Amino acid sequence: MLKPLSVLTYYLKNKRKILPIIAIIALSILGISVTAAISDSMWRTVYQSLGFFNDYYTASISFSPDSELGIEEFKQLHKDLINEIEGMDAKEYYIESDIRSIKITTIFGSNNALILFMDKNDHDKFLDEIDCKVVEGRLPENTSEVILEKSIMKNKDLKLGDKIGSKVDEDEWLDGEYEVVGIIESNDKENENMLAVGYKNGEKDEEMALISEYLIHPKDGQEEALNQQMHDLTEKYPDVEIETKQTLYKEIEEEFNSINQVLWAMNIVVILTITSSIALLNVIFFMQRANEFGLLAAVGYSKSFIIKRTLFESFGSIIFGWLCGIAFSEVVYRIINAQVFDPKGIEGLTIINGNTLLFTVPVPVAVAIFSAGTVLWKLFKMDPISIIERRD
Repeated sequence: MLKPLSVLTYYLKNKRKILPIIAIIALSILGISVTAAISDSMWRTVYQSLGFFNDYYTASISFSPDSELGIEEFKQLHKDLINEIEGMDAKEYYIESDIRSIKITTIFGSNNALILFMDKNDHDKFLDEIDCKVVEGRLPENTSEVILEKSIMKNKDLKLGDKIGSKVDEDEWLDGEYEVVGIIESNDKENENMLAVGYKNGEKDEEMALISEYLIHPKDGQEEALNQQMHDLTEKYPDVEIETKQTLYKEIEEEFNSINQVLWAMNIVVILTITSSIALLNVIFFMQRANEFGLLAAVGYSKSFIIKRTLFESFGSIIFGWLCGIAFSEVVYRIINAQVFDPKGIEGLTIINGNTLLFTVPVPVAVAIFSAGTVLWKLFKMDPISIIERRD
């Protein structure tokens, strides 16, 4: 049997007062978390497309009409670059590769996934290193064949035997025409790699003839040493462009930190609006319960007991509303994912991650502070005799 003055008894007998507060908090969690969830989805999609940088650093040179290098200087730089890479004691091995882009579609517009063309003898080594396997079809056996990661296949609505490239689709970013002969999949479902692999022989087409790119894999425990050697390389040869996990992720994090700052500014405005609304509701509910508090004080309950009981009631509904908001948001996101994100093979929305949950925490905290402030202010001013005599 429930105690007459228990918090649960109050909840059960005052559903019309408690449910609006819970609903407001739950809806506010959805409204605030959606911006963070979208940002997190974008980050995870970018992370997937660049996942192989966890295992490889890249060094590249290119010749263009705007380059200060002459063609002979470029050829000499190519030789020097190979010598420098071979002389790096922090590397385990390197792979010569041509890196191009495939167009993928997201809800935010077009994005790119990378396709790495390399010698057939490097295919197995590369896939093993990034923890991927061929789940359908086979590896490329000539320069007109490619294998795609399963999420790219889904995104572009492809199947084995289909053709991709600008000759098939003029909007495609990948020049030429290639047949999809295999599908790859990451063994680690939490760290998938959204990329493609193609066949490269010693000959290059006109577009790639004056571009040289290398994937460099560090020895175990030598990541920082190789990172430093890569930067030393650019100081010695300014025309060499490098990408390392450290520099690449730093650039991405800086960009997303700027986005998060804007989101936090927006959230502050929303939180202030929500907390002021709930604080006003609490004041109204308090005035409706003034007789109850006056009678409790008149029959001997201390003011500290009344304050503690009221705060427990308030904090309990706030925490419950926050938890309901998390559950409600996740349900909404899963419905959206099934209809929008999953068919495109891109990372969906979720509230169950540290960054998105962090965005929601200020809501219950701010509501609790505002609610406690308004209720305490009223309770400290409460005069039970005046209430009983209807003078307050």
